[in-house]
Amino acid sequence: MIIDKLLEFSTAQALTATAASEDTVDTLAAGSAYGNELWLVVRDGTALNSTEDDATLTISLQSDSASDFSTESTLKTHVSSGAIAEASCTGNTIVWKTRVPPGLQRYLRLYYTVGTHNFISGTIDAFLTPDVPIGF
Repeated sequence: MIIDKLLEFSTAQALTATAASEDTVDTLAAGSAYGNELWLVVRDGTALNSTEDDATLTISLQSDSASDFSTESTLKTHVSSGAIAEASCTGNTIVWKTRVPPGLQRYLRLYYTVGTHNFISGTIDAFLTPDVPIGF
């Protein structure tokens, strides 16, 4: 699988509470790689753990015409994972993958929504890639 630095949202991003991805993708900077059909891949680098062991994670792909995602009128959520149970986030596991949908604006980010309880530890890696991920 090919991972391009310009197509990364999170690299070992600590995830304890609801937050946006550390990085955004500028589709103009991504060049011709963005023109291909891409996969969005999210994996837990280290296991996500909460005190009660019942937290959930929902991942949303968002786009905006502004790089700081501050324009509510143009911020759009295109696809979401649905609630992913903590028990599925055991470390070095792909927790969600999906095709990148058409109709995105220039800037892309992920938004991680933590439900039930906050995580006390765990990291996330997320990126776009042209290859179908078979596993890690």
